[in-house]
Amino acid sequence: MFPKRESCIYTAQFCEENVYHLAKYLVDQGLYESIDVLFISNSSKTVVFFHQKRSPEYVVWDYHVVLVAKPFNSSHVYLFDLDTSLDFPTTIQEYITKALQPHLNYPEQFRRCYRLIDSSKYLEYFASDRSHMAESNVPYPVYPPIKTTVFRV
Repeated sequence: MFPKRESCIYTAQFCEENVYHLAKYLVDQGLYESIDVLFISNSSKTVVFFHQKRSPEYVVWDYHVVLVAKPFNSSHVYLFDLDTSLDFPTTIQEYITKALQPHLNYPEQFRRCYRLIDSSKYLEYFASDRSHMAESNVPYPVYPPIKTTVFRV
């Protein structure tokens, strides 16, 4: 029912594009009652995540995008994060407890804001010209930028 992490389209530091491809795959499977895309960021662009493959301790991202899905006939909601060192997927409860660690008293600059978007809207409207990565030395994905028929970037 769940895709293997290694079979997913993945490019480091392009979480919003990785999630786009994953959402498309899961929607096409037709095995999920709901599939949503979760953006996590804040106004200072400093959000802390634990259990990320990039660091054994923690990572501070400017933003991060993950996928939340509930399979049909299941009481569990799963979170898919291609950058976590936790199981893929993991239950949303485990992810919150281990990766987000809300029990810590974060200074204001690290407090997270969340935006949940239905996957059908994300797949319809998401596009990226990758300009936000122009200053970085991060290799771009091997596939072309994602475009939409609704908007042009």
